[in-house]
Amino acid sequence: MRKFLYLALALTLVLVSCGKKTEEEIAVELQGISLNKKSLSMDIGETARLMVVYNPEEAEKFAPAVTWESSVPGVATVKDGKVTAKQKGKTTITAYCGKFYADCEVVVETGGGSGGGGGGEDTQKFEVTPATIDDNGLGGTYTITVTSNHPWQAVCEKPWATVSPEKGDGDATVTVTVEANTEVDADAQTITFTAGLMKKTVTVNRAGYHKICPITLDVKEKELGPEGGSFDVKVTCEIDWNVSCDHERVHITKKSDGVSIEVDIDKTKLEYSEKVSEIPVVFSNQDVTDTLLIRQIMPYAYLQPSQFQTNHGLQYACQVKSNISWQIVFTYYEGSDNAKNYMVANPQFGTGDVPVTVTMNKVHSGSEWMSGDGYVMIKGTGKWQGLEVRVGNHFYRSDDF
Repeated sequence: MRKFLYLALALTLVLVSCGKKTEEEIAVELQGISLNKKSLSMDIGETARLMVVYNPEEAEKFAPAVTWESSVPGVATVKDGKVTAKQKGKTTITAYCGKFYADCEVVVETGGGSGGGGGGEDTQKFEVTPATIDDNGLGGTYTITVTSNHPWQAVCEKPWATVSPEKGDGDATVTVTVEANTEVDADAQTITFTAGLMKKTVTVNRAGYHKICPITLDVKEKELGPEGGSFDVKVTCEIDWNVSCDHERVHITKKSDGVSIEVDIDKTKLEYSEKVSEIPVVFSNQDVTDTLLIRQIMPYAYLQPSQFQTNHGLQYACQVKSNISWQIVFTYYEGSDNAKNYMVANPQFGTGDVPVTVTMNKVHSGSEWMSGDGYVMIKGTGKWQGLEVRVGNHFYRSDDF
């Protein structure tokens, strides 16, 4: 039967070949065929799909129609590549295409699931995820996961998207490359994945043309002293931009040709040690940001040592540590009013780090005895007028004035 069919097909090919072939037909003339499976292990009642692979694959559109044959139809039949297992045994499924043919050996078992080379049509796996890809119009690469136990191929509807690989035989990771959109309008296309008679699609949505505009600042970092200050920043950007800072001490005025920034110090904010504050100012448009970093030395004032005690003494020495102008004022605890004005600082005013001598005035005589306690205040002067900070304590006892 096979020999007779082969001779008939060969004769047909000879008759057809008498016609004149086109240049394209000659360029992609069929060199041979094969099947996607060389063997199948099936159970009775199970079906499987065989597919013809053309060499070269471009010759498929010019190749003769494929015919199928089972050497033992009682074991398994075949129609258009669909194999149906009938009873236990072995058979050979053959596909004929012109003068070429390819075989698949089929073993049919009595039951219990398919073996190593099989897989029925009802158990075919074919999934493609995700179903949708959204591109912002700038182009890029995306990943599609193919889960399949059959050969598959992918075709893009439009040239602005490509897939790699375009085909495979089993599970695969496919990279989709989307070109940037040069048109104002958004568009979309479908990527079609096929495996045998099964088909899956992925929709690629691409936004319209969008230009990313950078922001540049002529000042990226700025250092300020404890009293703050103001300065200008030149901003270069082709589109509208915004500037923001979540620090309450920064005041921003936006100009047509740049931005003016003023940094002030809250007069009630005083540190007890040297400290630098870092303040970010963020400039942004719809796509990008740039940051100006302000570093500011915070105002501080404190006394060294901060605790004092005098017994039968008239003086003690201390050190004011500060980076602002200051004034020393003695304030006494409740109940120590009789000790007011006993203490005098020299100097009482200053700026920066200054040694200070504190003197107890002689305001009584004889056997009069006096003791008391209180705390030392540093009051700000100039810009810091109104600022009062407790920086130390003192205790005294004296009966020898």
